Amino acid sequence: MTLQSDPLLGEWWRQEDPDHRVPGLLTRVDDEYLLTLSGGLGTFPEAAGISLLTPTAICGHAGKHDITLLGAHWTHRAGAFDVDGATVDTAQHWGGHTLLRGGHFAPDEHFTRARFDVTHLDYWWPVHPPSGEDGAAGRPVTKVVSCGAVILSLEARVQRKWANHPRSWAFTERHSIDVQVEEGYSLDELRRRVIQPVCQLLSIVTHEPCRASRLLLWPTDAEGPLAPVEVDPDVATDPPRHAVSPLFTAIEIEPARILPTWLSLACDLPFPVGVAEKQGKANLETQVVEAVTAAETLQRWLSARHGGPHRPSALAAKAEAALKHASGLTDEEKKKVVSGARFIETSLRDRLLGLVDLLGAEVVEWLFNGEVRRWSHVAQHARNSLSHGFDTTAPLDSDEIGKLIGVLHTTRAVLQLSLLVEAGVPAGPELLARLERDPHFIAIKGQRVADWIALARKIG
Repeated sequence: MTLQSDPLLGEWWRQEDPDHRVPGLLTRVDDEYLLTLSGGLGTFPEAAGISLLTPTAICGHAGKHDITLLGAHWTHRAGAFDVDGATVDTAQHWGGHTLLRGGHFAPDEHFTRARFDVTHLDYWWPVHPPSGEDGAAGRPVTKVVSCGAVILSLEARVQRKWANHPRSWAFTERHSIDVQVEEGYSLDELRRRVIQPVCQLLSIVTHEPCRASRLLLWPTDAEGPLAPVEVDPDVATDPPRHAVSPLFTAIEIEPARILPTWLSLACDLPFPVGVAEKQGKANLETQVVEAVTAAETLQRWLSARHGGPHRPSALAAKAEAALKHASGLTDEEKKKVVSGARFIETSLRDRLLGLVDLLGAEVVEWLFNGEVRRWSHVAQHARNSLSHGFDTTAPLDSDEIGKLIGVLHTTRAVLQLSLLVEAGVPAGPELLARLERDPHFIAIKGQRVADWIALARKIG
């Protein structure tokens, strides 16, 4: 258990019962908040039942700040300052995922404006704001992107900060994103519709994990000047800095060409986008299943959206005609047979091939060295063997790590590039030119852990 911020001692109450207040201590423990109370925030018939309550908001006042703990839930986790012998009536522990400093808010509180930093934003949008006279901070550089109901403003500015050792002013560049939502979004909506998609895009483009920090919010009903609400203020630490090589920058491809569609894609396709972005912590077999299934999901969605190769099922039509006057099956059973024929007519292998076709023939030839059909065959076999438990005569053994690694990284690359192309990144020769200078995709092209020819021959 790691404490990551100074404990906050104050009084706390549930939002629905503001008259019942108890003292307690709030700490940041590992990846969540833990509130240890000297007393209880309510009467519950059974202590164990508290853990099944709907997450709520707990309000508090600590130091000079009004605080809201969102996603608050009763937990059995022991607090850092527990007293031996405490019961659920004399001491309770509540966990929470988000802390708002600057007011008391309901979980569905709407905000019309937000600002946040993103890891490696300065590499994706490599602009350098000018300094003012005598080293003072100059005017920020901004780029405004309209995304329907959301207006995004990329902002780069010079910040001046006093350094005691040595005693002087230090100047740093800071890149951030300002969000304007006319009707307002709740914090969950902001994260799901804007913040998370932006982080996922930058993670895919830079090949590095990217997260948001220093999130500030402005409530919808604010009247006059108002200090912003800070979100998880003690967690907003700067990540380790190192150079990255993005696939493309916001200078090379205008953000207005990509961001509006990308935000929509991330909302419509959370599973494929999440898998494309994820630097997996799951075991290898799970990651392979996720990557291939996400690629299949994306291809199905694209076919339905664009019409593409999707066409009336000839197999389903034949099955329907053959079963029309057949006896022994009910109408409901006949519908199931026809539906099954329609579902399986396009194989997973064909869907993977249909997905890579969107990248352009030049890209496919370069990335797969002429072995794209064998890759699709191996990927289909690996996914079906691992997820469906198919009994095959030549199983792709899960302990043959190299083969699974090849399937995982190649399929994830196809997934990433297909999403970027759908968002507006040019395919074909222009995409190939970017891949040829990107170390990440060069490494995938040159992989030797999976021999597609030998694997396809083994599978048969």
